[in-house]
Amino acid sequence: MKAFVLESSDSSKAVGFMNVTTNFNCECLNRQHDLKAFNYLRKQADEGKLEHKDEGELQDQNRGNWIRRHLKGHLGTDFTLKMSEMLSCSENNAVVIQLYGLLPQYDHRSRDFLAFMFDQFPGIDYAVISVPSLEPETSLLQDFCRVKPRLTTTVTQELYVYHRLNLISDFKVRLATRKDLSEILKLAQSFHPFDQNLFVDNV
Repeated sequence: MKAFVLESSDSSKAVGFMNVTTNFNCECLNRQHDLKAFNYLRKQADEGKLEHKDEGELQDQNRGNWIRRHLKGHLGTDFTLKMSEMLSCSENNAVVIQLYGLLPQYDHRSRDFLAFMFDQFPGIDYAVISVPSLEPETSLLQDFCRVKPRLTTTVTQELYVYHRLNLISDFKVRLATRKDLSEILKLAQSFHPFDQNLFVDNV
């Protein structure tokens, strides 16, 4: 657990406070929210450590339409198996923001906390914060991604996730060229085989 303060350069006084920890129940968060897009807040496991599914199971997963397969994932049918694999083969990849406060006149400086926080945890990629559902959105949450709660839960808190790469600001958008093809195809490697084929056919 670590605590930070935001100090004003004018008064040399603390104008904001944040407390974060890496000690949290990752499995509980995953049972309440759909964190698949964030690799379940776990570090990427070595492929060799995960059990390979047999050919019959893979063929079964490839059957059916897109809606049925993705509804299955959303409803959590195969969640327990996937999570057991992740928990046995990888470590937590997130810090949880437990306490946060900032004087209103410095609200636009909330991003300063995130840059310093990730510097203190160089091996961590995600920051997570849970806030009451009716709480007004602060500037800190504007760059966070809201995570959908699972249909089988009745959570009263909203969960938000932030990736450290969001701190990078020197991106630019340009037209795609043929030399980008190999990198584009790499992006599709994590897709389901059915979706991957649709993607490749349209590249």
